[in-house]
Amino acid sequence: MRPGNARDYSTALTNELARKPASLSWVEAAAVPVSALTAWQILFVQAGVVVESGAGLEAARAQWSGKRVLATAAAGGVGLWVVQLARLLGAEVIGTCGNAESEALVRGLGAMVLNYRTTDFRRWAEEDANRVDVVVDNVGGSALRDAWWAVRDGGVVLSIVEQPGMARPRECSAENVREVFFIMSPDGEQLQRITELIEEGKCRPRVDSVWPLEHAREAFARLDGGHARGKIVLDLSLNQ
Repeated sequence: MRPGNARDYSTALTNELARKPASLSWVEAAAVPVSALTAWQILFVQAGVVVESGAGLEAARAQWSGKRVLATAAAGGVGLWVVQLARLLGAEVIGTCGNAESEALVRGLGAMVLNYRTTDFRRWAEEDANRVDVVVDNVGGSALRDAWWAVRDGGVVLSIVEQPGMARPRECSAENVREVFFIMSPDGEQLQRITELIEEGKCRPRVDSVWPLEHAREAFARLDGGHARGKIVLDLSLNQ
């Protein structure tokens, strides 16, 4: 999980590591740590819903019960983990997507879907019942700006891309909203808990595509295109 890991060997601290889930291939396992840990820390730490540090799933579920979460780019690497973990916690999840394939994927995980190409978020949020407690932004820009309309008074707008307040529409009237920007920190204990959920069949990574290192430019072009469904993986064993 350190910068520059597209290489044969890397260095990691032992307290950042967890055992690979036996049910996953190495490619699938590579798709887990960054995205899953980001989603875990969003829901268990940064959102401020779970008040006890290190709370177990049942305790966290009691605190998330009845909450509503809106996740942008819900079919992406982090978005799919936010959807899966938030559903495990008993939250109602709304995910934004831009095409039919992504919509079907996210809906299949138990989330409601909004097509960001056709939805007027300001009008959608005029009904108070549509407002959410937590916005999780995974893409920034116009997606974050639109998502601001959905947060209710006293809610949370969290982004892993940019400072949320920079994208807030001037006309957005939500009050006492907490704004959070954060970058995931490696944590072996949290990663082990994610491994256990995978082994129990409660969640699973999704690999969008696999590329050899010499095609890294094309892999990043797909990432930048914003339409990957799951994680893009570089597999160095495919190198020529």
